[in-house]
Amino acid sequence: MLNTTIIGLFAITFGLKVTVFYIAISMGSLIYGFMPIGFVSQVANEDNLFAIPVAAGLSSHSISTLKRSIH
Repeated sequence: MLNTTIIGLFAITFGLKVTVFYIAISMGSLIYGFMPIGFVSQVANEDNLFAIPVAAGLSSHSISTLKRSIH
């Protein structure tokens, strides 16, 4: 993850709202990067408008559940 100094400099330069916005985008990208492609293609189709957000939420929940069961 990013160093706190870098995040602080980013916040001073661009403002707190922009910093929070970019952190949220990076967190979403990280979650999306770990989503299983087969699961997304199975749930997502042209008729389902909320397929990607629902699939992202379900897969992130299943990944966190899996991590808890391993430890």
